[in-house]
Amino acid sequence: MDRLLIAALLCQFALGATPSGFELKGKVTGGSGRMFRISLHGIERPFQKSGFTEPNGNFRFDSVPSGSYSLVVARRSIGEIRRTVLISPSLADKKGVVRMSVSFEASEAALNKSGGLVSTKQLAVPDRAWNKYTEAQRKIAAKDTVGAERAYNQALEIYPKFAAAWNALGVLAHQQRQNDRAEECFRKAMELDPEQFEAVVNLGGVLLGKGRIEEALPLNQKAATMHPADALANAQLGMNYFFKRDFDSAEAPLLKAQSLDPAHVSEPQTYLATIYLRRGERDKALAEIEEYLKIRPDGPASNRLRRQATALAR
Repeated sequence: MDRLLIAALLCQFALGATPSGFELKGKVTGGSGRMFRISLHGIERPFQKSGFTEPNGNFRFDSVPSGSYSLVVARRSIGEIRRTVLISPSLADKKGVVRMSVSFEASEAALNKSGGLVSTKQLAVPDRAWNKYTEAQRKIAAKDTVGAERAYNQALEIYPKFAAAWNALGVLAHQQRQNDRAEECFRKAMELDPEQFEAVVNLGGVLLGKGRIEEALPLNQKAATMHPADALANAQLGMNYFFKRDFDSAEAPLLKAQSLDPAHVSEPQTYLATIYLRRGERDKALAEIEEYLKIRPDGPASNRLRRQATALAR
């Protein structure tokens, strides 16, 4: 997982889990019979599984614990799209299967090429360092977080200017609630490669989570400019304005994040509902709350929002 989602700390999804986890079954549409590279990454904790879709677009991942995940669907020659996946008992059927459908739009994927592009700085990384980086990702897939951290550090011993490895270490630190260490790693990644989108958006998220709103704003503005079709970048920018109490500026990026990824872990519906209530736009606020409850029937704010929805409907 190359991007953290700071909202995972601000509004955590309930983390109950069955002994073996759930099964995620899905279908990627719009592929014209071609296979996609597909990967599932944990948001609240280290988790990674990857593979390819079938020619008809079907895919499945088993043994997935309850929580929030980022699903990445990529085609090398085009780009990638990301969608938030929520896994919980209320979203699964009686057999423990959560189902979803993802539409792969080439126009959106083309705006998110970070997964498929190789910068000149990356080309300078020795193969031995890349091998350690790949080993770290395998360790994460095997649920060996300690081994993954060790492998990333070994990659940096081989090539200290490996910005992607610094960013990956920052993500691991953030997921373990070591936010000072995460900030340090993301700053190092940005120092080495100021145009690495992942480091920019991650540092903006960490600073936002620490309450350093003014310091975070230029980073979140830059991230949204670098990748205007990225839900995380738009969500963090909207949240940044929201915490500055600049609600008019917050609305547009939050709406964009919501349109790109309705289930995004930042829960843009909750921020939008608050904005609309402040304006006295009760119908719009109710619509946002109802969408949240549809997407997250057992989310952390669901009971409170059900009561609020009932009051607004009256």
